Amino acid sequence: MSEVRADPRFATLLRVGFFAFLGFLIVTGVTLPALHHWMTREAPHPLERLVRVPEFTLTERSGQPISRDDLLGRVWIADFMFTRCANVCITMSKQLGRIQRTIERFAPSEQQRLRLVSFTLDPEWDTPERLTDYAQAYGASPDIWYFVTGDRERIMALMEGGFLLPGATSETPSGPIIHSSKFALVDAEGWVRGFYEGIDRDAVMPLLEDARRLLRERQ
Repeated sequence: MSEVRADPRFATLLRVGFFAFLGFLIVTGVTLPALHHWMTREAPHPLERLVRVPEFTLTERSGQPISRDDLLGRVWIADFMFTRCANVCITMSKQLGRIQRTIERFAPSEQQRLRLVSFTLDPEWDTPERLTDYAQAYGASPDIWYFVTGDRERIMALMEGGFLLPGATSETPSGPIIHSSKFALVDAEGWVRGFYEGIDRDAVMPLLEDARRLLRERQ
């Protein structure tokens, strides 16, 4: 009986492929639990229309007005934050920075139809100039990631009534600010289609998967 020997070139290719895949996980920041979710995920869950974002007109860090209608036709991910926040907002902004870097690797047609929108809950302090400095600290691209300020009561009403996210601010500008750590996924018609934990690294992949599903709805 002849002896069957494994081709050493095949073993080398396997090793090279394994280390290349490991390098991909490290560079992209994909964790093993997230990879397990991707490999074992079941059929996509329905992305139901939860609530429609009401019309708003506020101010982007560029100083230009921004409204809900400016975002129609695009899928966007929203969060509520403030630059003086010393804990959860930092983690959420880092997460959005990771999401932006992933979006930048998408095809140009997808990049053009995806946006990130951060609304400040501390507008008296978070002027367009301060939001610009904050955005630069997180590498936020002005073409992808918007930072929005304006009237405090309007932003609070938008968060609680428009996005159904809980929160509270003090009557004085220096008082405490309480807000949700959730990201909201909004479709091209202005409907919130899902909420995702903004401080959980493993929530990034499902969020991006669902955002791309909404992009395909428009095709």
